Amino acid sequence: MVAALGIAGSLAACGGGTNSSSGTPAATSSSTSQASASLPTISSASAPTALASGGVGELRPGCGTYCQNAGGYGAPGEHGVEAVTIVSRGTVTLDPDGFLPLTLTCNLPVQCTGAILVCTGDGSKLSTMAMGCGRAEEMLDGGATQTVGVPLPTPALGFLQSRGLAAASVTVDNRGVPDCQQIPQLAAQCAKTVEALPADHPRGDGIIRGIGGRLTLAPAASGADSPGSEAASLGQLQQAAAADRGYVAAQLADHWVPQLSSKRPGVVDDGFTWDNTLTWQEFERLRQRYGGKLLWSGDWSTFEATDFWVTVAPITFDDARGALQWCSMQGFDADHCAATLVSATHPVAGSFAHN
Repeated sequence: MVAALGIAGSLAACGGGTNSSSGTPAATSSSTSQASASLPTISSASAPTALASGGVGELRPGCGTYCQNAGGYGAPGEHGVEAVTIVSRGTVTLDPDGFLPLTLTCNLPVQCTGAILVCTGDGSKLSTMAMGCGRAEEMLDGGATQTVGVPLPTPALGFLQSRGLAAASVTVDNRGVPDCQQIPQLAAQCAKTVEALPADHPRGDGIIRGIGGRLTLAPAASGADSPGSEAASLGQLQQAAAADRGYVAAQLADHWVPQLSSKRPGVVDDGFTWDNTLTWQEFERLRQRYGGKLLWSGDWSTFEATDFWVTVAPITFDDARGALQWCSMQGFDADHCAATLVSATHPVAGSFAHN
């Protein structure tokens, strides 16, 4: 949920927990239902890269403009060649940093491109894209089998930690695949498939682009709840805030920015208690998707509560209205995005607003 980071009593963690309008560090969930093409520093699908924290051979391509807005694509009753096979089956264990290693095979002689959605939860709250769906670009070479790391939003990770196991629906949206008639190796086969369909059947082009599946997700076996993990996560948060401080001071200070999250150990939100590990995992997702920058609230004069980790989007506005419009354009509700004035000199009063 979003609360103003200015008033200590309402410093709730944005992400869909209890509502607060009194003002304190605003917090938000790690994923939203929409995003626009104007978002800063979003990974491009054209150059997927393997991150060191992933498993061997695991690609983590990020989530570009189409990926952020994609849903389950595919005409009802499509017939023909399935663009992709979901190789992962049964129970899949998450990476220690909260990514799902999903293995796919492209069944086409051309690239399989589009988006991957992994949605968790057993209720309407966690089944929404803002709360329960992880997203990643899909870009598989023709005929290739590849493991893609899909980051799950922190509320979904908390849900998983509290349950031990969680059901997940997987959708691979291959909307970027060209029409079958443009693929010489498949054109004749696809034409026969389409010709054989009843006259009143949706025609399609002979390629099934919307591929779905079900998995059971298991939390990482690395002991994310251990004191050692908590200490390591605290160190990572401290390092990230220190690394971002110069940029924030030079580029964001004394401007209004969208506040995406505020967390500290012990905050209860989304039905679970936050710790440094969950906060770090959420920040990594916000950084990947929105280019988020991390602040320690005690370093800035506009936050009355001085012990929160605050994530902001690195895009500035002259007033709170602009930041709130940005929140709305990305699909955030009032509990998951706010406007904050980052400053080392401005008082707390008048430094926070929400829709």
